[in-house]
Amino acid sequence: NLNLSYGDSPAVANPVQAAKVGGYADIADAMSIPFADFKTAVSVETPQGCRIKKFDIAAGVSAADAVVSISKMKTHSFTCMTGAVKNCLGCVPGMRKAEFHVSHPDPDSFSRMLVELSLTVRPCLHIMDGIVAMEGKGPGSGNPKPMNVLLFSRDPVALDAVAATLMRFDTSDIGVLKYGKLLGLGDPDTFDIIGDDLESFQPATFEHPEISHYQSNSVPVSLARRWILSRPVVNSGPCTRCGQCVAICPVSPKAMNFKSRENPPLVTPKRCIRCFCCQEVCPDHAIDIKTPIAGKMMHLVSRN
Repeated sequence: NLNLSYGDSPAVANPVQAAKVGGYADIADAMSIPFADFKTAVSVETPQGCRIKKFDIAAGVSAADAVVSISKMKTHSFTCMTGAVKNCLGCVPGMRKAEFHVSHPDPDSFSRMLVELSLTVRPCLHIMDGIVAMEGKGPGSGNPKPMNVLLFSRDPVALDAVAATLMRFDTSDIGVLKYGKLLGLGDPDTFDIIGDDLESFQPATFEHPEISHYQSNSVPVSLARRWILSRPVVNSGPCTRCGQCVAICPVSPKAMNFKSRENPPLVTPKRCIRCFCCQEVCPDHAIDIKTPIAGKMMHLVSRN
């Protein structure tokens, strides 16, 4: 007999309440499937070869004999895309996830961390929902993109490589594919496709997010952060001052903060590490990614 459970850990919301809002709780209750413990953290040692020696994993995940990971096909303003490998971050309880953006502030090291986490959780099957994907300012403020595809694989790296191709990314730009192959999580280059031809699902266009790769505390890069690099900006119209963006901001002192609760929070550019957690958790879609004029000019020059 199988003892099934389900769960996820959103960045700031209560896991059980999030399941109710998403409609999963009603379905699970009808099937007598309980919600696993995604609040309690259990320290789990990583496999050999990992730089990180332990991860705090949700107790419900740690206790499971097997894990099936169900991800969504989406763009991501920090890692280009979020898929099977990155989905394991949902096994880290609550706001502990934001701490990784402080300890791994650039997309490259963050991608390696994601691979090491996936090696630790080791789901037995990965399913990606690409029936309606997200393009543009993912993972929380992009636009729906019908892709009409479901992807299944035991190899999360191969699955993400296929998803990246469908979303028209250059797979060499996807950090989890590089480190996934390097650390033995999977193979992004050699796999068999069983089912419909991939080209029949690939759209003519797929909007990508703006990606920033500069991370350093040097003076030139500090200036670049302020005058060149893209950064989150709060739109006062839809903003309800809920404070979730301030709560999730992982740096100290915070880059996103209120000067007054009567006004939307503001970003301090020199503190911002461009993790875009604020945009991801904003329930009002009130946060855009803006590129300063100097940055736009540099992009124009580089294209010509």
